[in-house]
Amino acid sequence: MNLGMLMYKGYYYPLAWPLAQKVDMFNEIIINVTTMHLIFFTDWVPDYEVQFAYGWSMIIVMSLNMFVNTLIIFWFGGKALKQVAIKTYYKIKQWLPCKKKEKVPSEPVDCDETFIGKMPTGMFDIQEMSNESESRQSICRLDTNPLTAPIKL
Repeated sequence: MNLGMLMYKGYYYPLAWPLAQKVDMFNEIIINVTTMHLIFFTDWVPDYEVQFAYGWSMIIVMSLNMFVNTLIIFWFGGKALKQVAIKTYYKIKQWLPCKKKEKVPSEPVDCDETFIGKMPTGMFDIQEMSNESESRQSICRLDTNPLTAPIKL
């Protein structure tokens, strides 16, 4: 019966999600191996030391199964918990009053003072400027805060 289920699930892939299919196949293999271990606990194996060794083997196989399944549960549970925490954070953030930032007066920056030299070729994937004034303007744009200082063209 176990082998029939293993062959059916391996051939037809009844689950839509690939990871669920792999986990289900792993569980079926573990059930099959555990069922085969049960043969060694009958009267066909008269030696108790052999039965003891196969008993530990069965415990290790079942522990592996529990560990893998628990790891998968914690992995997806952690991902779901993270999503719930992010959603809750944004819901709480909507209800908290906003703190308004004070505007700090900024002085306009003179582009001639910030210009150090010509920008090297290839820096920031910008092609070489044709003349020095365009070079000064582009460096001025990089050195100033675009929200507070006006751009001189």
